[in-house]
Amino acid sequence: MGVITILERHITVDGSRWLVYASTTTDDMMRASTDGVASLLLKKEGDPDWTHGCWLPVSGDMDGFFARFFRAFRALEGFRESCRLDASGDSPICLGKKTSAGFPIVPALPAPTLDADVTRLNKMGEKAKFKHFLHLKSGRDRFSSMKAAALLGLLEPEDLMAMDRAISNRDIGWEEEQRTKCLRWIARGLFPELAVRKVLVDQEVSQKVTRR
Repeated sequence: MGVITILERHITVDGSRWLVYASTTTDDMMRASTDGVASLLLKKEGDPDWTHGCWLPVSGDMDGFFARFFRAFRALEGFRESCRLDASGDSPICLGKKTSAGFPIVPALPAPTLDADVTRLNKMGEKAKFKHFLHLKSGRDRFSSMKAAALLGLLEPEDLMAMDRAISNRDIGWEEEQRTKCLRWIARGLFPELAVRKVLVDQEVSQKVTRR
């Protein structure tokens, strides 16, 4: 019986990095249409053991469940506590009510406009135009006041290298301020190349306003 990795990533919760790992087995995958299950595990980076998680069915909209789960996990301390694993490997959310599809109940949150906009722009990729970057607004969030050193601690090395490549390819002579703005957009989930383009668009608009 082999292990199949479904998801492996990091998320940021109140400024701390958490590791996320979801998996199932070949046996459960074969029983996906009946009673196959997958495990979703989380822990703070540096912790030796998985501390939070739940079980979920292999069938159904797992991507949709993950999106709802991570939004609630980031936003709600009470929900995080309901995901804390006990000695047997279960959590209150595992033992509670389920949806008709068999997924654990996740508290509903208002639709995250910024997250949705970032996801939409990431899907557009190179097709994104000036107006799309112009309309992307973050408002005041937890990243707005973070300095470069703190932001660097949240981001993956490959994202930083991708940002540096994008800056180098465009031959941009950026100061620290522009680089920090770019880091903030990457921390919000925007792909590095698109984060560079976002900062360039904002810079161009600012310069036009200044010249008036």
